[in-house]
Amino acid sequence: MVVKRRIRLTIETHAKRVSWTRGKRLWHLTTHWKRVIFSDECKVELGNNNRVYIWRKPGEEWLPQCVCPPSQVKVSLMVWACITWNGVGTLTVVNGNINVQKYIDTLDSELWPVIAAHSLATTTNSMTTTHMYIARGM
Repeated sequence: MVVKRRIRLTIETHAKRVSWTRGKRLWHLTTHWKRVIFSDECKVELGNNNRVYIWRKPGEEWLPQCVCPPSQVKVSLMVWACITWNGVGTLTVVNGNINVQKYIDTLDSELWPVIAAHSLATTTNSMTTTHMYIARGM
């Protein structure tokens, strides 16, 4: 069994999240939520899991066909994507690790085409776009 990890939030962060959620509680589906874009990134790693499952009989644990050498190849892939009420954006491969500048660059190159494709250009009110403007000092 794997121990579940709890997200650590400060009292201030918790209060901000509760306030944000309560502020959106009465949003109407067609006038508010249809204008929101949700985006996220994900890192997928292959060869980083030390668990290998096999079927064997008692006493066979050290037979060559039941022993797996340690993985020498570890491959990871970082991807970014977004979804809107009208559909999904493109799945984008992000080279290397993501930081603030790379995330802003990804939004610049990948978010605006989604807005245009889904006709959200005049009504978009996305948290990620807001963060992008704040990061640039706009």
